[in-house]
Amino acid sequence: MLPEQSDAEIKLGVEAYLPSEYVPDQRQKMELYKRIRQTTAAGMLDLAGDLIDRYGDYGPAVANLLLVAQIKAVADTALLSLVERKQDNLYLTWTPTGNRRLQVTAVMQAIAATKFKSTMSENEQGLVIRLIIQPWMKENEWLKQLLTLLTTLATKMEETDATR
Repeated sequence: MLPEQSDAEIKLGVEAYLPSEYVPDQRQKMELYKRIRQTTAAGMLDLAGDLIDRYGDYGPAVANLLLVAQIKAVADTALLSLVERKQDNLYLTWTPTGNRRLQVTAVMQAIAATKFKSTMSENEQGLVIRLIIQPWMKENEWLKQLLTLLTTLATKMEETDATR
């Protein structure tokens, strides 16, 4: 049986796209967006290598696109419904199934391993984590920290799947 996945909505407000100067052909660009969307978090490194081989080194917008795609993939595995940035805060909201299977101690340990400060609250959907982006954190840094956190949580969800 395949592990359960969500279809998390990712709203991070970062420049994440394939610039026309990098991939001039529109058809190739559309194919690349589709490939990025279908690539697993683990496969993203190979995809990045393919981009460099084919188009050369890429800038921050492409790097962000690949990071956001990884964040989306692991957020789906961690059964999140929404990952949203509002100013200097990131909000993590789980699906109903994710809420039932979530282990708060595992979440707290995962957050403690990052550079985020955090608060927890509940709404009608369940647990909401607010991650506070520290003033000294550059965009690339907090994106990587978020990816690390969500990867840890996704691994915990997969472990829970394996024991069910």
